[in-house]
Amino acid sequence: MDFTTKALKTLSCTKSGVYLFASCLREKLLATILIAFILFPHKLYAQSLSHAQIANAQYQAGQFDSALASYNSVIAESPAKKEGYYNRGLCYYHLGRYASATQDFTRSLQIDSVFDDARFIKTITLQQLGHWNASYIEFKRLNTSYTGYNELKKRIQYHLLSVSISRNWYYMIAIMFLFIIVVAVVAKSYTVRRGY
Repeated sequence: MDFTTKALKTLSCTKSGVYLFASCLREKLLATILIAFILFPHKLYAQSLSHAQIANAQYQAGQFDSALASYNSVIAESPAKKEGYYNRGLCYYHLGRYASATQDFTRSLQIDSVFDDARFIKTITLQQLGHWNASYIEFKRLNTSYTGYNELKKRIQYHLLSVSISRNWYYMIAIMFLFIIVVAVVAKSYTVRRGY
């Protein structure tokens, strides 16, 4: 038996049917509202979340552009918190905007100078920009017990070694050229003495 049939039957049977009909209608309205809450929870849920929670969810979903806009709101709400700058810097990093990421990591470190997560990623970001000297300076400030410290140290040492070799390649060529000349002179003098 559907709702309308039940309501009409109730109306026709009793004088107080109007009250029963209103009661049924109220139940139907509550059921409709409940269904709306079940079918459209994301709209209501999103309104109850803070900007930081929304931004974090967007970041976790890989929506870095959207998260960036949300982190701008987080920073506007509380500019003295290091996490807002750090998280926005991560978005910039993932979007390939390394200069902006470096600025945000720097701002985060100005708020908390021992924030090793920000220092670590700032070091890597500076490397992406090709600023290896600045990266090395940040690396020296990093806590040695930080999780990625040893891998980062190897990366920097490898780069410094390769830069050293690439800067000194002309010295190596000059030494090899001198060696060849010396060998040629010695061989010439040896052949002259032997009379060949």
